Amino acid sequence: MFELAAIISHSRVNKKLTCPLKLEKESYVLEEDVNKFNAMIAGFDERIRKMEELVEEKDKEMKEKLGGHKRICHENEELKKKVELQFIGEDE
Repeated sequence: MFELAAIISHSRVNKKLTCPLKLEKESYVLEEDVNKFNAMIAGFDERIRKMEELVEEKDKEMKEKLGGHKRICHENEELKKKVELQFIGEDE
């Protein structure tokens, strides 16, 4: 009976000693995971920032092209009017 009590007591002492070690190990593993996730988030944030810059650049290019397109359309309309006036003038 004394041996059984000693074994149980020894088991309890071992649990008390190993429990903090397990918690420390789990805490360390969790901290590593948090650091990995933070690194991933930072990477995604950087990619998002670069994509936003690219979108802004493409938007600016599109607006410039649209302005050029509108200018060309306006010039074409003016040229059509001149050509029509020339044909009307020749018919008279």
